[in-house]
Amino acid sequence: MALRAWVIAVAGSLALFSLPAAAARPRAPLAKAPLVAARGPHRIVVKFVDAAAVRGEARGTTRSGGGHDLTSLHALLRTHGLSLTPIFPDAARVKRLTARALHRSGRAQPDLLGMFEVHGASLEHARALQALGVVEFVSISRIGTPPPVDIAPPTPDLQALQGYLGPDPGVDAIGAWAMGYRGENVGLADIEYAWILEHEEWNEGALTPEPNQTPDLEALVDITDGNHGTGVAGVLIAGDNGYGTTGIAPSSTLGVYPELTIESGPRRPEAIISAASDAAVGDVILLEMQTGDPITGLLGPAELNEPVWVASRMATDAGVVIVATAGNGALDLDRDELAYYRERGDSGAIMVGAGQPGSRERLSFSTYGARLDVQGWGEQVFTTGYGQYAMYGDDPNQSYTAVFNGTSSAGPVVAGVAALVQGAVKDNGGEPLNSAQMRTVLRGTGLPQPVGDTGLVGPLPQAPAAIAAALVPPTAPPSVTISNPGSTQTEESSLATTIDVEASSDTAFVQLSINGELQAVIDEVPPFSFVEVVFPVGTWEVVAVATNIWDVEGNSDAVVLEVGWTPPVGTTTGADGSSGLGVGTGGGTGDADTTSGPQPEPGSTGAASGGSSDGASAGASGSGGGCRVGGGTGAPLFVLVGFWAWRRRRS
Repeated sequence: MALRAWVIAVAGSLALFSLPAAAARPRAPLAKAPLVAARGPHRIVVKFVDAAAVRGEARGTTRSGGGHDLTSLHALLRTHGLSLTPIFPDAARVKRLTARALHRSGRAQPDLLGMFEVHGASLEHARALQALGVVEFVSISRIGTPPPVDIAPPTPDLQALQGYLGPDPGVDAIGAWAMGYRGENVGLADIEYAWILEHEEWNEGALTPEPNQTPDLEALVDITDGNHGTGVAGVLIAGDNGYGTTGIAPSSTLGVYPELTIESGPRRPEAIISAASDAAVGDVILLEMQTGDPITGLLGPAELNEPVWVASRMATDAGVVIVATAGNGALDLDRDELAYYRERGDSGAIMVGAGQPGSRERLSFSTYGARLDVQGWGEQVFTTGYGQYAMYGDDPNQSYTAVFNGTSSAGPVVAGVAALVQGAVKDNGGEPLNSAQMRTVLRGTGLPQPVGDTGLVGPLPQAPAAIAAALVPPTAPPSVTISNPGSTQTEESSLATTIDVEASSDTAFVQLSINGELQAVIDEVPPFSFVEVVFPVGTWEVVAVATNIWDVEGNSDAVVLEVGWTPPVGTTTGADGSSGLGVGTGGGTGDADTTSGPQPEPGSTGAASGGSSDGASAGASGSGGGCRVGGGTGAPLFVLVGFWAWRRRRS
């Protein structure tokens, strides 16, 4: 994607301003989002600040293990007859997952044991509670938001009807199978409402329910039934047994974790933490859920709700891959009203939108925006359940449909590919990919969404290509090339250009090194591009630095830009005063989404006769890293104004 950066001169010299280096640091609390009334049944959850270490005691009272004054809290609860119940009663289990997440990520973790369900509260009570200094946030979520959708006798083999299993327009699971990878040794989990547990496609034990949690089918009667989860499970792990359908990862196992149960009631964050606690490092959890944005009322990803975001972040920090459906509300996650959500940062979940099979255009109902990572088939998915296509012997356990749709169908398509990739990594003795690494290989190797399509949902993953990227040796540097501009000489007093970079599919992000100084602007989303980079008078060696999913750097050859160049006597230049060596001058409109700019002509990557190409090549990568080239020259070099640490393309 395109990123903007400006380089300007200051008082005849240049200085560098960059982002601070990433380091482990105390967790920042989430911003308090606006609270609005929920329509119908809802759940109110409060999280206290981590340092307070609020815990429940006998008779419904609370205490602060951190020594915080809870007088105002107790008065509020007593005056309005409110009560609190811990949403994570199994403290030992939560503590184990918290320790694992801290160890693997180096990040301080939220105090999940300081999260309580509030009983008897109105909207006004919730707002009063959120106003207390000891409270990090209060969340109001609707109960029963619909999921994001739209034996004998013998069942015939239906795999030929599963177009998403093949190569383009599918995800080419069949190609991964041919490589010998079918999701072995990878645990999948699906979190949603209910499933048909006795369906013939997993009657040999591939599907395991969460112990002691029973889907509340009576409460779900007007929302959904077991068919939705059955459709998801079929896409993921239906057996390759010669009859019916075949899952994308047929050798994986699937744990199912209900989000609304007889024993516990609504329990989205609890189900996420339960699944993450059961998961091994590298296992894949699918969040088949959506929620209403409190301001617009449109349906979007479940992590709009703070407890879901916090639980997802802890799970990904613990080494679990989270795949989440973006929702069917046609919600633009970049709209101004959702600043409260974007300011939280990245939960680590791989966010999935719904694309049209074949064209890969966003389907009109799909949520979209910079937060989305990849797309899956959002319609025409053939899978288990419903009986729309057939119900052999009038038996729901032998039911199949050809019209499983929505981000509901897109999510398991992506999660299944993730299981294939993880299985390949494990089979080859590698360290399992974390959620961020999985996101990179799925996004970097997928088939792109069409240019100009309205609303970003990302590329469609391709299993064999993603596997190949994930199996790149951890010590091998990524390949990277500056494709535009080529080395250039110009007599002008400044040069504005777009810098386009091509990098291998294992690349997690790209930066620029200019005269040996690594710039702060980071591009994480291919195609990599930096627009509106302005160079003052001088000679500038530009190197693209790619960092792959294993944190190994690779450097491009240097491109040399000579600005304010004085041609040798007798040299003829173009009307624009440049040597005509193919520099791109795209951008320039102030639009961060612009990625245009003329591509260099063949053979235009070298400096012109009479240029300083010898100095450029000597400084490019001889010291083994773009951030180290030509350093030690005294004063810092560059000012970057108005940059973004990361920003994704908007269609």
